[in-house]
Amino acid sequence: MHSDIHAKDPRCQKSFSIVIPAYNEEDSIGQCLASICSVNFPMQAFEVIVVDNGSTDRTLEMAASFADRLNLKILQKRDCHISAVRNFGAARAEGTYLAFLDADMLVGQDWLARAVSHLSKDTAGIIGGTHRIPENSTWVVRAWFQERLAERQGHVSYVSSGNLLMSRANFILLGGFDEGIETNEDCDLCYRAQAAGLPVLSLPEISAVHLGFPSTLLEFFRKEQWHGKSVFSVFLRNVRALQNVRAVSFGGYYLLCIAAVLLGLAIAAFSRNFITLSLALLAAIFPPLVLSAVVSIRRRRLALWLQLTVLYLMYGVARGVCLLDVRTWVRQ
Repeated sequence: MHSDIHAKDPRCQKSFSIVIPAYNEEDSIGQCLASICSVNFPMQAFEVIVVDNGSTDRTLEMAASFADRLNLKILQKRDCHISAVRNFGAARAEGTYLAFLDADMLVGQDWLARAVSHLSKDTAGIIGGTHRIPENSTWVVRAWFQERLAERQGHVSYVSSGNLLMSRANFILLGGFDEGIETNEDCDLCYRAQAAGLPVLSLPEISAVHLGFPSTLLEFFRKEQWHGKSVFSVFLRNVRALQNVRAVSFGGYYLLCIAAVLLGLAIAAFSRNFITLSLALLAAIFPPLVLSAVVSIRRRRLALWLQLTVLYLMYGVARGVCLLDVRTWVRQ
């Protein structure tokens, strides 16, 4: 009788394939794989697939050092978007469920055990875990990410592909990640899942620590500029569905602000009339001031107001600059 129960227990079959894309991750992939070694889940019930996208550092060496501790596959898929890297790993997966994990994520001991309790339900679609910030994070991380990500629970429009889990059957049904876009592939997949009737859930119980949060203003700007690259192209595919409409609108507004500031500078230089420049700067700073005030009051942390104002302004400018790249206007 014990053996019959054991045979039916999904924890004792090849339940999960953990797909980890990697590119120059020598500083974090060892920590990521070490956290997976500590999960409270039968070792024979999951595999880890590291897919390297042409790393030039010690990423492959660091990953290979875990070969005797994990059921590990190391593959290479060079010179392509991260969506293609993830698809490449998923195509070679043997598990019933796919767990997409970034190489700079640290999972908890109950990560897989809690995930399988959700994924084994007949109504399961896509689930993801919130990203927790590391200890000793900078003010940029604490102000922008800490509570913002913690608030995304329950039914959501999308979950990040840095910690995204679903059945392999549903992944195949949806056609996997869109390899034609450089970023925003997780949003696109989740939108298609919901259109197919599959729910998307963000679950705090399968959260993971994200080591890769941008810690400085410059890193934050570059990260948001990169994240926004494919937002507009995804929006254009189905305008009626209003996918990414808020992000596109915010970026479009700041593109206009940037143009107005440049025009104001030109007018001021030739005529010493600063009215246009002043109005343009006011238009740029007003939304961050309001948004940061609302968030600070809701969190009951008024000290965040100035910090969030700066970050919302940087976010808006970064997303506006994205739209200047014509490649973001078409499917990549």
